Amino acid sequence: MFNDVMGSEVSGAFNEIRWSQMVDKIADAYRLDKEERQQLRNNKAARLVAGLPFVAGCREPLRTGLSHLSLFVLASTEACRHDFDHKPADNADPLIRLKPISHFIGGDRSVLDEGMARLGLALLGGYRRDQAKDRVSGEYNPLNAGVWDYDTIETMLRTRIWITELPQEAELFFASIGPLLWWGIR
Repeated sequence: MFNDVMGSEVSGAFNEIRWSQMVDKIADAYRLDKEERQQLRNNKAARLVAGLPFVAGCREPLRTGLSHLSLFVLASTEACRHDFDHKPADNADPLIRLKPISHFIGGDRSVLDEGMARLGLALLGGYRRDQAKDRVSGEYNPLNAGVWDYDTIETMLRTRIWITELPQEAELFFASIGPLLWWGIR
């Protein structure tokens, strides 16, 4: 598919077979049960996280995709979820919580930026979805705290999407993912 400037072999295209293999590797590593494995396989945000380095033409897309997918799953576990939750220090940048999965070697910057903005919209959608639950539980939510306005943040993130013409493979990939309504596998 893509070759990087160093001439090393690229790990192949991102397709259903590749996605299934990546899910199986992560599910085995985290000892996910059958239901959790299927939840991961069906999660559009996880698929975007794993596939982005491939469609952007990054070096070592499989290594990067597995690393990022691993962090995605780790942040979704009950044992670690609260360590990855939004904190007041995260309020300044709607994409700050995505920094651990935003490191790529090479790749088309416009594709990477669009992918990260789409993931940011998924996070924002999760904050909106969880507002009532967070209000009851006391869990910090920037929308409930009044430091974020949903419409303002959504508009800002949407302006980062479709600002440049993307390669056809990236367009097809993003279209196959569709809109992301929230984050996480549970």
